[in-house]
Amino acid sequence: MHFSPPPRTVTGSLAVGYILLALYDAKYFKSGVADGVPPLLFIIVPISYLLTIGLTFFRSPLAIGSLWVLLIALHFNPHNDEFWRLAAIFSTAIIAYSMSAWFWLPTVAIYIYYFAFGMFQSASTDSVQILLGTLGNIIPFIVVPIVARLQVERNTAHKVAYEQRLEAAYHAADEERRNLARELHDVVAHELTVIAMQARTARYADADGKDEILGLIGTQSRTALQELRRLLAVMRVEKDSKMLAPEHQSMSSDLRETVLKQVKQLENFGYNVTYDIDGDFSQVPKSFAPTLSRVVTESVTNTIKHGRAGGDVEVHLSASDHALEYSLTNDTGKTKDQLVFPSSGFGLLGLTERVKPLGGTLESHSLPGDRWIMDLKMPFET
Repeated sequence: MHFSPPPRTVTGSLAVGYILLALYDAKYFKSGVADGVPPLLFIIVPISYLLTIGLTFFRSPLAIGSLWVLLIALHFNPHNDEFWRLAAIFSTAIIAYSMSAWFWLPTVAIYIYYFAFGMFQSASTDSVQILLGTLGNIIPFIVVPIVARLQVERNTAHKVAYEQRLEAAYHAADEERRNLARELHDVVAHELTVIAMQARTARYADADGKDEILGLIGTQSRTALQELRRLLAVMRVEKDSKMLAPEHQSMSSDLRETVLKQVKQLENFGYNVTYDIDGDFSQVPKSFAPTLSRVVTESVTNTIKHGRAGGDVEVHLSASDHALEYSLTNDTGKTKDQLVFPSSGFGLLGLTERVKPLGGTLESHSLPGDRWIMDLKMPFET
């Protein structure tokens, strides 16, 4: 069971309550000594009061210890029942502070028994003493802890809400960072890969072929620049990270056109491409288009970077009543003069992060016969 120290409102109010009692009891110093009360008690008690006040504002848990010193001092009072009454109520109040509300019932019962009945039935006829004794115990031991309990619960709720907001902000920033990383990889890395391959091809082309390749390099460079500008614009707007996943203006939202565009690019690099596009794509959710575009682009980029130059490539795109499927299979094993591109692994990781929220699966693995496949399945309901 966890017992957190009472807040300063509790310890401070306890100290103030006992100071009022101390000031009133000071006038009874002579009569108290005559009745057998040790003179040292009249010194320890005020010191405990003052110490409690100081500790209340700096070290609340130590203030509780100071009050216990006060109770121990009261134990030397010939009227020991006073000590046990205070100890019982004080202990119960502190425990009740850190427990559920039902635990206040015995606290109230103890107070009513010892003070409301005990003091009014006592031999004392001093109404002021009875009043101060009653208020001096009901305020520190009953009212203040209850109010403090409510205050602590409210502060705890505010703290939890604040921590939740911080956590949400952290996750939002982290998600935005991931989105930016995916966009940079999916868009810029693809365009730069194509540019590098075209520049390599230009070395072996004739004059007319070089002019055509340079034109393609210029087109790819402008496309990459447009995508970078779009990302920078999104970052400057500083809106929700979902802005990073629109239906991209630089890519067609039509699924057939998206695949055919990448097929044409593979053919331009000398790959032997066979493709199959089948099904009714009108039922496919529009939200799938950006993700499919990225998957198609990444599969083509991986083929150019890691597949065998001039090898066979098979592309399949189909739509049924309940799922969209896409796959690309290519030959592996590089030729002697083929460029070698390092693999970061970020591409597949980013695609998986795109596909998973949509309920899809993405697999990429080797096949017998030095082949590689990337397979996408995205179910949906019509």
